[in-house]
Amino acid sequence: MDLYTIIKVAKEEDLAKQIGEEVYFDLVDYKNVTCFRVLKTTTFNFFKEEAAKTFRIPAALQRYWILANRQNKTCRPYRPLTRFEEEGTVGEFKVLNKAIKFEMKMFLEVERRPTPDSYPFAIPVALPEKGKDDILLFFKLYDPEKERLCYIGKLYVNCYHRPTKILKNLNRLAGNDPNEDIQLYEEIRFEPNVMCVPVNIRLTYLESELQNGDILCFQKASAIFNNKNNLRYPDVPSYLEYVHNRQVILSPSVQKPSETESDTEARTSKFISTNFKEIDDMIDENAVAAIDRVLSEGVTISLQYQPSFEGQVISEQDPNFPKLVLRELRDIAFKEDLVEKFKKGFIVKVDINAVKERIEANAKLFSSSQLEQVRVVVNVVNNIVRMFDKLEILKKQLDSTIKNNEQDNEALKNTREQILMLKASFPDQHTELESLDAQIADLKAKLGELECDRAKIIETQDQHRDKITSMNKEVRSIFHHLADGQIKLKSIENEIPETEAELESQEKAYSILRATPPF
Repeated sequence: MDLYTIIKVAKEEDLAKQIGEEVYFDLVDYKNVTCFRVLKTTTFNFFKEEAAKTFRIPAALQRYWILANRQNKTCRPYRPLTRFEEEGTVGEFKVLNKAIKFEMKMFLEVERRPTPDSYPFAIPVALPEKGKDDILLFFKLYDPEKERLCYIGKLYVNCYHRPTKILKNLNRLAGNDPNEDIQLYEEIRFEPNVMCVPVNIRLTYLESELQNGDILCFQKASAIFNNKNNLRYPDVPSYLEYVHNRQVILSPSVQKPSETESDTEARTSKFISTNFKEIDDMIDENAVAAIDRVLSEGVTISLQYQPSFEGQVISEQDPNFPKLVLRELRDIAFKEDLVEKFKKGFIVKVDINAVKERIEANAKLFSSSQLEQVRVVVNVVNNIVRMFDKLEILKKQLDSTIKNNEQDNEALKNTREQILMLKASFPDQHTELESLDAQIADLKAKLGELECDRAKIIETQDQHRDKITSMNKEVRSIFHHLADGQIKLKSIENEIPETEAELESQEKAYSILRATPPF
């Protein structure tokens, strides 16, 4: 059991160093970044402290992003590590890139800002807050005059905003005038063929399906729409197509693929036919099988592997080299009607740039007029290929829009049915309303009677109140009379003892007189 994990860390410095030199599509080659061999029991916070010593960036100013594999065979930043993950051990990580069991690829985000004390170097500063609606995009700048593509920086954008909000910022990064018109492109794929499409700045990032780790290339729009200098590759797609053709084996006249490569191609690629005769033979043999094969694998008419002059290699030392290579270029461009094939729906792989490069490498063997004609032909063919690629993208967008419209129409139908159902319930509701109105009328009549009864009760109450008021007066008079009686009673009660005492005295006198009458 392996106790260690290899952590490969890419920084913006790696992107700036590699893009335009080693890497053209995608962000970075992880074979040429800083690697750490870390025990799986090490906490990620401890790893950050160790990385801080290597990168001279405080751990608190580091934000690590997990990478995810994409369908276009690239590996892009997917999301930043959570605080919980950083507190855990390296071995506990659920690595999204499962292709390599003991290796993790990460992107280190650092925010740098120049200060008067640090000039001309930018020092690490506090990382920006990442909102829930924010996505991290990477940007490349293309200069068609220098034929140079370079990394320009990264930006956080709100997925509900439009690219129009960042145009001035991009011009600032590129050193352009703030109001310079620029064209944005999204890198989609590099293999098997280049797809780099314009970004509609009137759509939000969410509507354009942009997400964390996506790459946008941009350039001055004037080079595209006003190509006065006859630039070879006036826009990003044509330049990436040139790079793609330069990196790939383009023709048997340049290099013949090995047996292993051929076997691999046969296992992984779609059905390839170099001419219509093979297609016709396949149909004659078994039309149903041919249809099934085409439906499952597709058909590619490839000019890439058409042998030049029956497979003969044209040598630069051959005195007929200029004539032969020009004929090869002419055959690739005009032997079969490329536009007609595109219109019929075939996928045409045109690698005309390889022949052009051979001609340019031996420019002294050609006249200036021939070189100019070669440039014109190659540009026309490349532009046709690019326009049909763009048309294919627009068709897909059209299909998507039609599908959305169909869904909207279906929703309208459902809503219509609901409205009709609600309208159908109107008669029953009207009958119910009439019944309720009748009940209300009865209740109103009853209410009138009740109001009369109420008025009578109120009148009786008023009479009783008057009577109570009169009786209250009588009560008050009685209370006063009682009070006077109480006072009089008290006075009488006080006189009784005196009278009794006087009576007792008189009784004694009477007894004495009676006992001894005075006369």
